[in-house]
Amino acid sequence: MPLVHIALIEGKPESHLRKISDAIHNALVETIAIPAQDRFHIITEHRKSHFVYDPQYLNIARTDDLVIVQITLSQGADRGNEEGAVCKNC
Repeated sequence: MPLVHIALIEGKPESHLRKISDAIHNALVETIAIPAQDRFHIITEHRKSHFVYDPQYLNIARTDDLVIVQITLSQGADRGNEEGAVCKNC
């Protein structure tokens, strides 16, 4: 179960937040084959003064539309094992 944290400056409409969440979720489903129902996202909106970033670090232009995404993955129970035993590589 990936846990996704999405951080951005406050003030965007709900539809914008949903599009970001949907894009991240779809990418996880397509790239690491998580089940479509395995969706756990925490969206935090911050005052501009509490969202600190360098607008030109590594010569990459950033604006107040910056979104920071953290994805936490952990190895868990083997889905193919009816007993729910921990996978062999854990």
